[in-house]
Amino acid sequence: MKKNNLKNILSPWIKNAPEKKFLNLCLDSRKLTSQDVFIAIQGTKENGNNFISEAIKKKAVAILSETKEKNKHGEISYINKTPILSFFKLSEHISNLAGRIYKKPADKLKIIGVTGTNGKTTVTQLINQWSELLGEKTATMGTLGNGFYNVLKPTKNTTSSAIDIQSFLYIALKKKLI
Repeated sequence: MKKNNLKNILSPWIKNAPEKKFLNLCLDSRKLTSQDVFIAIQGTKENGNNFISEAIKKKAVAILSETKEKNKHGEISYINKTPILSFFKLSEHISNLAGRIYKKPADKLKIIGVTGTNGKTTVTQLINQWSELLGEKTATMGTLGNGFYNVLKPTKNTTSSAIDIQSFLYIALKKKLI
């Protein structure tokens, strides 16, 4: 994947974002590389803003820091030349941000959501197998992992982060078109 420009990606929300090239968005400071933008949001167990100093040590390209204060939105501060951009209700925009990075793959795919108490895994795997028999490539995401028929990659959680979902859809689209 080619590098993205922070200014372009953030343009719908933050007009004065700096021109910075990066590869990925990252929610977990432990997995952060020097080519990533760190997303610091309030999680259910941890507040990502508590890990900004770790992201700076790992030389993150930039940091998007969730703020609950609307008047702080778009403010930029710097620590060791690393821009920290305040983003009002950032957690509500992660999927759209990731979608822009991965060229909105969901717009080019047919997506089926399976809900309910029981049988979701069975239904998705049956659809996957039937599609394979019909000569189609169908990717699934769920309890057994993400991927194509007989090539599921295990995942930590049944439902991945918005960034991981957009990345997976991008990869699935590329593989479907190959």
